[in-house]
Amino acid sequence: MGDCCKTTTEKAGKGKKLLKRAVSLSLSIILILAAIPAASFGVLADEEPQADDIMREAEGGIVLTFSEDGITETSAGNGYAISGTNLEISKSGVYTVTGTCGNGSITIGKSLSDVVLILNNLSLAASGTAPVVIKKSTAAIIHLEGISTLTDNENPEDETSEDTAVAEAFEGAAVKVKSGSSVTFCGTGKLTVNGNAKNGIKGGAESNLIFNDGTYIVTAANNGIAADGSITVNGGSFTVVSENDGMKSVPDETDTVSAGSMSINGGIFDITADGDGIQAESELAISGGDFTIKTFGGYNSSGFDEDTMSAKGLKASGDRADIENIISVSGGTFNLNTRDDAIHSDTDVTITGGTFSIYTGDDGVHADSVLTLGAEGARERDPEILVLSSYEGLEGGNVYINQGKYFVKASDDGINAAGGSANGSDPGQGGDPFHPGGHGQGGSGSTGDYSLNILGGTVYVDCNGDGLDSNGPLTITGGNIAVFSMKKGGDNSPLDADGTLTVKGAEIFCAGSNPMNENPSSASHYCFTDKTSRSAGTVVTLKSGNTVLYSTALLRTSNYILYSNPSISSGISLIAGGSVDKCRSDGFAHDWDGGEVVTAASGETDGVMVYTCSSCGKKEYKTVKAVISYACGGHEASGSEESDEGYEVTFFVGEGAAINVYYTQDYSSPDETGVTKAVSRNSDTGKPDSTGDGQLNFAVVLKNGYRLSGVTIDGSYKNLKDVSTENLPNTYRVTKIASALTVTVDTEYDGAENVPVTGISLDRDTITIPAESSEALKVTVTPENATDPSVDFTSSNPKTAIVDENGTVTGVSYGTATITAKTADGGFTAKCTVNVLFRDVTDPTKAAYTAIYELAKEGIVKGYGSYFDINNTCTRAQFILFLWRLAGSPAPSSENLKFSDASEIRKLAPDYAKAIAWGSENGIVAGFTSGVNKGKFKPNDPCTRAQVVMFLWRYKGKPTVSQTSVSFKDEGEIKALAPDYTKAIAWAAAKKITTGYSDNTFRPNKSCTRGECVTFLYRMRKA
Repeated sequence: MGDCCKTTTEKAGKGKKLLKRAVSLSLSIILILAAIPAASFGVLADEEPQADDIMREAEGGIVLTFSEDGITETSAGNGYAISGTNLEISKSGVYTVTGTCGNGSITIGKSLSDVVLILNNLSLAASGTAPVVIKKSTAAIIHLEGISTLTDNENPEDETSEDTAVAEAFEGAAVKVKSGSSVTFCGTGKLTVNGNAKNGIKGGAESNLIFNDGTYIVTAANNGIAADGSITVNGGSFTVVSENDGMKSVPDETDTVSAGSMSINGGIFDITADGDGIQAESELAISGGDFTIKTFGGYNSSGFDEDTMSAKGLKASGDRADIENIISVSGGTFNLNTRDDAIHSDTDVTITGGTFSIYTGDDGVHADSVLTLGAEGARERDPEILVLSSYEGLEGGNVYINQGKYFVKASDDGINAAGGSANGSDPGQGGDPFHPGGHGQGGSGSTGDYSLNILGGTVYVDCNGDGLDSNGPLTITGGNIAVFSMKKGGDNSPLDADGTLTVKGAEIFCAGSNPMNENPSSASHYCFTDKTSRSAGTVVTLKSGNTVLYSTALLRTSNYILYSNPSISSGISLIAGGSVDKCRSDGFAHDWDGGEVVTAASGETDGVMVYTCSSCGKKEYKTVKAVISYACGGHEASGSEESDEGYEVTFFVGEGAAINVYYTQDYSSPDETGVTKAVSRNSDTGKPDSTGDGQLNFAVVLKNGYRLSGVTIDGSYKNLKDVSTENLPNTYRVTKIASALTVTVDTEYDGAENVPVTGISLDRDTITIPAESSEALKVTVTPENATDPSVDFTSSNPKTAIVDENGTVTGVSYGTATITAKTADGGFTAKCTVNVLFRDVTDPTKAAYTAIYELAKEGIVKGYGSYFDINNTCTRAQFILFLWRLAGSPAPSSENLKFSDASEIRKLAPDYAKAIAWGSENGIVAGFTSGVNKGKFKPNDPCTRAQVVMFLWRYKGKPTVSQTSVSFKDEGEIKALAPDYTKAIAWAAAKKITTGYSDNTFRPNKSCTRGECVTFLYRMRKA
């Protein structure tokens, strides 16, 4: 489909390319082109027009006016047919529809592209079909002008009618988008959608709904906005009231081709749903937006049946087998009031940004498999999650908390590493007991399956159960953590681990009951404990000598307190009474202000906001997400507005000086350095401003030996303010600029002698960072008063890592690069080796970590730029390529491929054909020998676990082992395969190449991920 606006760029393999095509009409039109075969474009061919139909070809902008009696051609053209109050569009063009009709319809024919439907103050209802229908394999734009209403008054009973014709005619939506079609909604108008029969807006299999702009008021008897293929929201305002789900992208269980994904990059959402608020099956990705979601009457409503109902806020779930259900959030503001889990995934949840206020009747954030919150090295408030009422606050099979702020109130456990839902509502996919390694598909799990890991961030837990509860190891290695758990006498603890409990590198305060004597292991650093009974409200202060370390008031009667601080190894004392020192308490207790933008978001670049404690000056930072405009591109009547470029400012600077410019008044770091020209900008947003209220913030940077003698300005402005401080010398602000300016900066040489540089050093010799993340190197030039201390940074391999002028290193893709810092005179250098990791392979505790990096270092496996795609399926061709490289990439005796799908293999990169030819002539691969795929290799099919082991066994020469049978529980499934599979799997098990799953199954027909395949390969080489 196509694009009438600016779109985001997705990682290769995750999104479809969008092409732009210009059509010359009265205005230029930029349309989205679908991924539809060119041969499918054509005219409407479903039926022959009736004799009284009016058929015309598209010649220009067409205006059609609906009434109760028919459709008037206000501005006639061709390419459409009118039959009473029904309009059928059969060719590309721009069609404006207006008027009022209580029973009419608009149909856009199938296999069309470049169709723009402008709804201009249209009120249209239909009872025998949907008011608007887009037929199969069509690319269209629905542009909103004025206020329009679409109402579906079909009879809901028609959907199940025994009359086949009646059932097939039922559309069940006010806007129905048929399979394979893509529709983009845009414009500044308002559309009210009444889905009285079933849905509001509905897309079929492999359909794509894209919302770029506009206001939408949707009510629906079932789902508000739904598509089996994908939904992308780039902007707009959405008010949805539905009796089932608010927004949904979940195909039928039998639909194996639709994506079932949703991407939200911006917009305002007010969703009230009896079911789930926003649900996708395969992936729900949110990078921005303002969300208010209420499900089933809110978190404390009655009448909810957790066994038969689902009323979650953000949800990734579906019925199709082998689908990973992923939620990823990197930005946005969320107010979630849900009767069921506020955020829920049947597999993984990753939240690295955004602000969340959560009230829920069940879990605040729940992942059946892996819950990842924050990112290593992120800002202090990325993300900020406040769970203000919940049953359990944060829960996952494996929980990883990095940077960020987390406030949790729970009636049971605060943060839990466990299976399913603690109240029994989420037993795992298919009703099986939860097992995080297998994403809920079998096995009761063991302590080795779960873990709770706090690596950083600010965590506050107020709960009536266990505070931090892990059904495996509990590891705390960073952050500021406060835990108030069940009161004295209960059977819950602040810290509860079924495995090892380790506290090392974090400041942590815990108060509650300790019935199971859950204390940190000997590997932890010094922990102070006190078992005195104290009543709720008692102020306790921890000291080291006369220094206050921590101060707080107990929330409940407690008989157990634990405090640990990585900088204190002994001698902590506790004093009861007095008042709380809020700046020596938990991270939420400070007197935080409302925040100030210090770097405005500009274009596609995120900004930064700082929060400051008015009592102690402590600062915390948060990302301000850039807001990208996705307005229409030419077919709207009003056209586009001209952008403000500000007033130009030209600098004339004396010898020994340079000019740095700050866009706003934060002065944290200059936005431009060494400039000769700038523009006037808005003081709040930093955007160019020529309204007469714009300003200019600049600093004069002097070399040693020079001083500033004067600043003069020619042009129209109000004030020149000297805002210099000790940290910001020679800094000025020009206010209310009303014309182009010329700024002259005069300098004088003060006679100081030249001071040469004698050395340079970096704070580290080596750094390791994930791709797409950054880390700053600190450079020191000696002596401090050197005349020219400037330093140039270079990277030996910009494809791996880049470095900016300030020494901030950013990983680009996997590999190693050397960063060199060189003094301006070129006489001194310092170097740092940068090791860049794959973005999705950063946890050394994962089984595949060592395997991937050892084999990647040798070039046996490679990634996709910044990602390895560790969790994506490995194809048969990919695994044979890995094996071929492991063997040294030997040339086959012939590249003639014996397989009947050789042409499909040759469409891949050349090395695939070499690898498969080598594998074939060495008896490693044989292709399929029976069934519909007989004679084929099927290079792009997923490589199953059994196939991987078979390839390895053949590669090793089909070795035998004493144990020729397998002891896995699913032995019958293995024996149902060809006999050699049993031999190969028995060999692999004996050699510890595979250990199977914790439930003692092997799962031979399960697709192998790239990470699993590399792990098998690595173990085979080590065996």
